[in-house]
Amino acid sequence: MTLLALVLRGFFTSAMIASAATALALALGVAWGATAALLPRRAETALMRVVEVLAAAPYTLFMITFVVLARSARPAIAEPFGAWVDTRLILVVTIAAIEWLALARIVNSYAGMLRDRGFVQVARMLGTSRLRVFARHVVPHAAGPLLAWAVLALPSALATESFLSFLGFGVEAPAVSLGTLIAGGFRAMSIAPWTFLAPSGALVATTVALHVAGAWLRDTLRPDGARPV
Repeated sequence: MTLLALVLRGFFTSAMIASAATALALALGVAWGATAALLPRRAETALMRVVEVLAAAPYTLFMITFVVLARSARPAIAEPFGAWVDTRLILVVTIAAIEWLALARIVNSYAGMLRDRGFVQVARMLGTSRLRVFARHVVPHAAGPLLAWAVLALPSALATESFLSFLGFGVEAPAVSLGTLIAGGFRAMSIAPWTFLAPSGALVATTVALHVAGAWLRDTLRPDGARPV
């Protein structure tokens, strides 16, 4: 298999893992942040304190520990679920467990900001339920920024997958990802530097492009006066 074919195969694996992890993180973050916003203030504060505590945890140690434990438990887990449980699924869950925290804070921040707007206050005075107010007013205003932040989360998820795979905690053979290709190329860099530069260049170019696109979307779709945390 040529180097280009290997890089494309590794890029596809990394992109699929990063996309699935971002989608899962988005679902978890929206669910948590929205639930907190719909609850009374004390309950909301308690839920968001949980997010802050989890966000303060050492990410690298958590991810490596989770991957090691999930791999050791994989035979027992795989029995009812079959081939669905492999290192790629473990990576998706691991990355999502980190990424959703920021998205939960973003959703809750926008919900809190919009909760004090005049049109929301009027809707509440007319007896509209919290859930209906959230669905009619908060979701449309937060959809654009959430899309932008999801795009911004993609390069982070991509880099995290590559980092874990580079350390040996990522995808396993015969599957390849950008991280495993970078690790293999790094070991052979003295005799074949292109095997390191090609996947590294693909990772850097994709990360930069996604970050630029996400930043543009964030500035373009941000509601007037909104400033996410």
